[in-house]
Amino acid sequence: YALLHLVFRQAARHGGGEIMDATISIGGQSRAVRVLHDTGNTLRSPVTGQPVLVLEQTSLGGLLPPEVERIPPEERMAQLHATDLGRRFSLLPFCSIGAPEGLLLAVCSDSVQIGGTTYPRTLVALSPGPVSDGGGYCALWGGEEGGEGVDRVSARAAASAASDQQAG
Repeated sequence: YALLHLVFRQAARHGGGEIMDATISIGGQSRAVRVLHDTGNTLRSPVTGQPVLVLEQTSLGGLLPPEVERIPPEERMAQLHATDLGRRFSLLPFCSIGAPEGLLLAVCSDSVQIGGTTYPRTLVALSPGPVSDGGGYCALWGGEEGGEGVDRVSARAAASAASDQQAG
């Protein structure tokens, strides 16, 4: 009874989310991580509307240069933009139960592969703390489980770029 209670309580807490394997590629290097499909995660790229992967910063394991990890969070954007790495980084506004509002440092990946679907140039928001309550995963994904697919994501990004050119 206790084991079933624990399992079903965890599943209910996350809205029946599924834990999936993912591969994050940044700067030509890749890292495999475990991801919870979190239906409550609505964080999206403000430019493309594409879902953002929220990852524990410590899980990047060498994908970013060591100097990036040593910069204090409040100074990161200013120092990153002074380097060649600055083009890959942005700040994403967010709100959550634990923090009503704030900013997350995000890096633009080469790609993120989740559940067999590849998402090119996906933002990876770096969480300064753990995203898991028990350590079974280190990232949260709010996109569709089967994924939108590369074609729909690429079409949306192209449409966004075209509208930006028309507006400017």
